[in-house]
Amino acid sequence: MRTTMTQAGRARGATSRVAMRGVMLLEALIGILVFSCGVLGLVAMHAATIAQVTDARERTQASYFANQIIAQMWSDDHTILAQYDHFATAGATSCTFGGAATGNANAINWLTALRTSGTGLPGAVALDNHTQIAVATNTPAPGNTQVSVTICWKTPDETGWHKFTDIANINNS
Repeated sequence: MRTTMTQAGRARGATSRVAMRGVMLLEALIGILVFSCGVLGLVAMHAATIAQVTDARERTQASYFANQIIAQMWSDDHTILAQYDHFATAGATSCTFGGAATGNANAINWLTALRTSGTGLPGAVALDNHTQIAVATNTPAPGNTQVSVTICWKTPDETGWHKFTDIANINNS
């Protein structure tokens, strides 16, 4: 009887070994699938991080350029600040401004630097009416000049505009 049970046990063991064939391969494939999903998640997160860092860098550059022209206006003769006006009226869309272009040499040099490839703001469009310098004399009080600088830019693969506005009050005295 003992030999019969041993043969039966062997028969059951052989059957379970046949049933277990391929389980290790299946486990390995599931492990590779989980690992691949993790790697794809990391790649997507890295791409999103690069986009956010690029956006932050561009906003920092826009802030730098806006502060640069405002500093130039603070150091310039306060009686000619109105000459800095550059497309100072609101346009049909949020980043298309109306009015006349500036004739002030400092503002023109600043606009050129803003759009210079390599050192300027990437994506700043060559069309002048996407950057605005609005000068309001005697605002918010008599003897003060309020300056609003708005810079719009977009990269070639984007459809919407990025916009940065800086407002400063210059005391004319």
